[in-house]
Amino acid sequence: MDQKGASISWYQENDGGAGKANLYIRYSSKIENASGTHIKITVNGKVVNSELFLPNTASKGSSWNKVKVPIQIDRGANTITLETLNDKGLFVDEITAN
Repeated sequence: MDQKGASISWYQENDGGAGKANLYIRYSSKIENASGTHIKITVNGKVVNSELFLPNTASKGSSWNKVKVPIQIDRGANTITLETLNDKGLFVDEITAN
């Protein structure tokens, strides 16, 4: 995800009732002349976090951080999107919601 506006989007089924969940994002990013990068998170078209800061890891691609983001999900179908806000390199290795 090297360019502003790059995104990852997926469908998350929720068989239970609407409610709170946690989104875990495992990422790697080492940006010169910056302390990290920012992403926007949306759930079902609603912005959950308009500018989540992801601090640099020790090295890009070989060291990883994990962040936890509280989200609200609906019953049934949910579409979750992560979008870059900068032209800076970001690797996303794993995303889980529970």
